Amino acid sequence: MNNEPDLIQSAQTNGLTQTSTQPQDQPQDQPQHPPQESQTDSNGHTKSSNGDIPPEDLDPDPLELRKLALSYDYLIYKINDHVSTLAETTYQSIQNKQQLIEKNYLQDQLKLDEEMKDVDSLLKKCTQLELDFLKLDQLNMFIQDFKQRLDVLEREFSQVE
Repeated sequence: MNNEPDLIQSAQTNGLTQTSTQPQDQPQDQPQHPPQESQTDSNGHTKSSNGDIPPEDLDPDPLELRKLALSYDYLIYKINDHVSTLAETTYQSIQNKQQLIEKNYLQDQLKLDEEMKDVDSLLKKCTQLELDFLKLDQLNMFIQDFKQRLDVLEREFSQVE
């Protein structure tokens, strides 16, 4: 299987971990060797007891990519959680405002019922005033007609005399 190292590396970058401590090239059915002891030479370099491969090279993740991927996944999770919390809070706020507008705002804030009563009262007064003006116009017509009759009667009475 030529793709096996690529699959293992892909799994490691995606935060999946291997439980086996065997090197990637060693099959699962071979017995595991006990951990090797390491020593430090005079230059400060670490050498394994067999002298072949230093322990740093045995680390499958020397750049700590698994840890970085885990931290990145956690950060993305926290960001998504925070965004969803903000979205929920915003939605609740909008719902509350909508309820205030539909129920309380029109009635309590604007006192719409009282305003409507005042408008109705003013309309009734205006209607009454209009009726009074119509009555006055009719009275004025009666007076004009009465004056004309009086003028005619005066003329006739003056002619009779």
